[in-house]
Parts: sequence; C-alpha cells; structure tokens
Amino acid sequence: MRRLINTAVAILIGFANNTLANSADDFSTGLLAQTSDNCEEAIAFFSKAIKQQPKYVDAFLARGNCYVTVEDTDLAIDDFSMAIKLDPYSAIAFARRGNSYFLKNDMEKALDDLNRALEIDPKSASTYLIRGSLFSSKHQYNLALSDYSSSISLDPQNYSTLAQRGSTFLTVGSIEDAITDLTASISLNPEFKLAYLNRGIAYEKKGELDKASSDYQKIMLLDPNYNDVRQRLKRLGINP
Repeated sequence: MRRLINTAVAILIGFANNTLANSADDFSTGLLAQTSDNCEEAIAFFSKAIKQQPKYVDAFLARGNCYVTVEDTDLAIDDFSMAIKLDPYSAIAFARRGNSYFLKNDMEKALDDLNRALEIDPKSASTYLIRGSLFSSKHQYNLALSDYSSSISLDPQNYSTLAQRGSTFLTVGSIEDAITDLTASISLNPEFKLAYLNRGIAYEKKGELDKASSDYQKIMLLDPNYNDVRQRLKRLGINP
C-alpha cells in the first residue's frame, strides 16, 4: 500500500511540475509575441498559461497589458483585478488598473488605484507620471507638476516625462521653465517632435520667432506631413 501511495504522489508531483513548466513556456512565448507587437498571439499564449496555472499573476498582468494595447480596457481591468485579488500588494497591478480606468475616463477609480499603488511603492516613476497626466487632464496643474517632478527625480533620463512637465509649464505660462524642460527632453531624444513643437510655441510666446521657426523646421525634416507645423511656419512667413 505504501508503495502505491508513493507512486501516486510521484505521479502528482510530476504532473504538477510539467504543468508549471508548460505554463512558463507559454508565458515566455507570449512575451516574445508581445515584444514583436503581436498582441493577439500573445493573448492566446498568456491565456494558455493561465489555464494551466490559474494563479499566475504575471500572466494576468501581461495579458492585461495586451488588452490595453488592443484597446479592450474592460478585459484589461478584469485581468488587473484578478492580479490584485491574487496579490493584494502588487503596486504594478494597481497602477495598471488605475491607468486603464484613466483610459476609460473613470477618474475616481483611476485616482484611487494610483494612490494605492504609490502607497505600496512610493518610488514608481511611471505611476507618478500616470497620476500627473490624470491631474493635468483635470486641469489640476500644480498637482500635475508635483507628480511630474517626483517622476523625474526618480527617472531623470525619461525624455517623455520632461516633455510632459515642459508642456504643463507652457500651459500655466511658465515659459522659461517650459523651455528648460523641453530642451532637456530634446537633448535626450533629438527626434522627439512633440518637444520641438511645444518649445517652438514657447519661443513664439516669448517673441523669439527665429528660434520658433527653427524648431518647426526641424519637425518638418522629421515629418514632412506634419500639417499643423506647416501652417505655423506659413504664419511666420516661411514656406516650408
């Protein structure tokens, strides 16, 4: 009898190990597909991994990201909610669900989740960036600037966050601060069109039209079909 029990236990352990191995393989294949921007294939592999291992938090997070990419925020929220149920202290899950609620324009739930994410992990640059964008969308610019600054202090090489803060400075009329941030963003990514555009607008507001036209012309070199910039150049008397 003992031999039969030991044999049964060994079979169960072997089955469990195979299941874990298979789910890990499916998860890895899903990540490769996701990296190649093939979200439909990635979702299929993440789903296989979850079917074999129903408590696979990383698979729920990864599949949720794919659902965000294909603009199915409801399914994304479902996956991030499951990840939170499985791991109530996952700052990443709260941040990603908060971002999904933000995309759905459900600001109250988004803010609740983002606040919770920062309670768990107060050093997440990306979460401060998302919450800053939420505050900016609500015209709460001082709060947005504070969050962008927190994000930059944690990740000073992020050209996108610098441009976001620069754009917000521009909105509130802090032109010099805007130019400083946008110039820093451009130095990190010399092909970032949005930074050139907003810096050009800032130079226009200062009356430095030569610098503004230089930024606009740089955008046209990067993207000759940027019609808004074409019109701005024409208003400055330049035919692009």
